[in-house]
Amino acid sequence: MRWIIDLTTALWLSSLTGTILFLIWYAVSRLSESTGRFNTIYALLRPVLLFWNLPLSFVVLQHLNYSRWGGMLFRYPQETERRLFFVSAIWLVGAGMLLFRYAWNAWRMHQKYRISLPIDDSVYDLFLETCGELGIGEGNVELVSDYRLKIPCLGGLLRTYVVLPDAEYTKEQLKLIFVHELTHYRQKSHVLRHLTEITTALHYANPLVWLFRNKVRCWEEYACDYEAVTRWKDCDGYFELIRGIAGTPSMAHVLNSYLCEQLPDIERRRKMIQRSDCMRKKSGWMTLTAVLTMVVFSTVGVSAATQAVGEGYYNAFVASAGAQEESAAEVPGVEYCADGFEPGVIVEQDQSGVSLLDIMGYAWTIKAHRAQCSHDFQASSGQTISVSCTVDNRDAQIRLGIIDPDNTLRYIVCSGAGAHVFTLTKTGNYSVYVHNLSDYEINVVVTSNLQ
Repeated sequence: MRWIIDLTTALWLSSLTGTILFLIWYAVSRLSESTGRFNTIYALLRPVLLFWNLPLSFVVLQHLNYSRWGGMLFRYPQETERRLFFVSAIWLVGAGMLLFRYAWNAWRMHQKYRISLPIDDSVYDLFLETCGELGIGEGNVELVSDYRLKIPCLGGLLRTYVVLPDAEYTKEQLKLIFVHELTHYRQKSHVLRHLTEITTALHYANPLVWLFRNKVRCWEEYACDYEAVTRWKDCDGYFELIRGIAGTPSMAHVLNSYLCEQLPDIERRRKMIQRSDCMRKKSGWMTLTAVLTMVVFSTVGVSAATQAVGEGYYNAFVASAGAQEESAAEVPGVEYCADGFEPGVIVEQDQSGVSLLDIMGYAWTIKAHRAQCSHDFQASSGQTISVSCTVDNRDAQIRLGIIDPDNTLRYIVCSGAGAHVFTLTKTGNYSVYVHNLSDYEINVVVTSNLQ
């Protein structure tokens, strides 16, 4: 049960950091469209994808758990743990079903292309020629034909295929198809599509992951057109040929990068590339600024979100613990005994080594729900320690007590001020402590007398 909750927690935190980075990318991309450098904007989607899938916040919180939050992060009461397990199981079942659908589709596409029809020698020669022009080695991409397809596409993952419909094309059209689809291969669009589908399956309950998925599909075409047009050297002619190839609109498979998916998309892509052509010769400082902006804001945003999650969980845990304590309230002035501090309580030790008021006096500032203890001092069985404390806020509730040599806590509960005499039953090192039970920071003055 526990590992399922931890796994889902890691997914939820990754979903949070991925969302933050995607929103920053979205803002930067809108500002950066004026630079016309669509390949850079598309490349910035890769670190966004990374944050959707790597549990960086979860790892950081686990690392800081004991040093910052006393080891109480990701600890739940039994009833809460059962509810979290139920929610986690639903999430993971949904993700598992979507991952199975993705794997099944990927396998079917691979099987279909593996047995597709061979290509005419002259067409294949043109394909190899285009591969050489784009610096792609022979055998890295295979060329096949599929009579069920209506528009050319790039498909596959470990084995990559340029797939042609069973149609007649002019040499110029074939050249454009090969340039476009092989540019997709150079930019690893097919890999990004597969990873995006896996990401969507894992975070399917987050609506922004579906928007992210859509943006990946849009921007992979902008980036491909951006590079392919420079090789074609004629933007209008490039898109006129695409219009001629598109023919009847058809639904495209999500795992493939198509020449075009719907005819209205062609006009939108043409306008974007024409605007890009007007900006190509401008200085690259705007692009560099966009990249640096995304890096800075992403680092700050993810760090702040991770910190907020840790503090939020800590405060929720403390509030829950406080509610449980209220149901069994301790009587003021009565001496209690405990084996140690509750899980999650952060204990700070006085480091001065020098008393601030007298030989056994201290002045401390204690944060909400934390404890402060003095340095150790030697005492013998049969002696007594008289401890008194005053707090700057009269309503603040505290525990005032001593820590025995075996780390047993002996204390009283009081508000605003309190005093008590503890009779010692062991010989060894003792210390005085104050545990702030209130929801705000307090200043306390503690005096003690060993007799």
